[in-house]
Amino acid sequence: MEGRIISGVGGIYRVAVDGLIVECSLRGSLRLGEMTPTVGDRVEVDADQKVIAQVYDRVNILCRPSIANIDLLVICVSAAPPVTDYHMIDKICAVAFLHGITPVICVNKNDLVSGMEYADEYARSGIRSLCVSAANGTGIDELKHIISGKVSAFTGNSGVGKSSILNAISPDLGLRTSGISDRLGRGKHTTRHVELFEPMSGTFVADTPGFSAFDIVEFLLPDELRYAFPEFAPYSADCRFSDCTHTGEPGCAVAEAANNGKISTKRFESYREMYQSVRNHKAWEKRK
Repeated sequence: MEGRIISGVGGIYRVAVDGLIVECSLRGSLRLGEMTPTVGDRVEVDADQKVIAQVYDRVNILCRPSIANIDLLVICVSAAPPVTDYHMIDKICAVAFLHGITPVICVNKNDLVSGMEYADEYARSGIRSLCVSAANGTGIDELKHIISGKVSAFTGNSGVGKSSILNAISPDLGLRTSGISDRLGRGKHTTRHVELFEPMSGTFVADTPGFSAFDIVEFLLPDELRYAFPEFAPYSADCRFSDCTHTGEPGCAVAEAANNGKISTKRFESYREMYQSVRNHKAWEKRK
């Protein structure tokens, strides 16, 4: 029977199989293998022996937090406290694009402060964006439509309302939520590990820990970073140098497009800042 791992703690895996949840351990031969099963993995289950007999090839995997075979990375942000930093959003988008995952910008707390500035900024870069309010339900139906039939990981800095958004999508989830720390002015962590939920048939969502637990830079290499900003593509072919890094070379068509307002200046500056932080990364150092 084929299923999908929805959680794994202490060597016991919960696998969704045809609407049922089967608790399994690993078959002995798999315990000796190099690939450790993780949340999101598609697996073959021996239901009689309650073991995972095979782990199918992955489409993608993020290591921190560990989750595999993601279709959408829903980046939850807020213009209300705790206000989300644009540069952090761009880092998460870069990770998504480089892993073949579609990023979606979900701006919460629109009942408190309008998030249209965020939504407009990313929509002009071709990234799907929407404004929602977990408190009053605004935009939740649109979000349901976007994630329908997909495997989606919800991430964002603590306090922006990831768990509250998921509870608004499916009140039966009953995910624990928390408020904002008065002393620190930022969210209190409520999600300790990754687990998939199935709020609608065939639709899986994960509430992941906040950005502080999301190891970003380990994924990025300087030679591939330019491909993590797909809006650069129409202009990069016109750069004077074929290996242009868009960080100050003469004749850079991407920099010219940013100066002329054809691409987002915020996104371009994020790219250049990211490039400096990963410029010395080597492929052999990249974690598997």
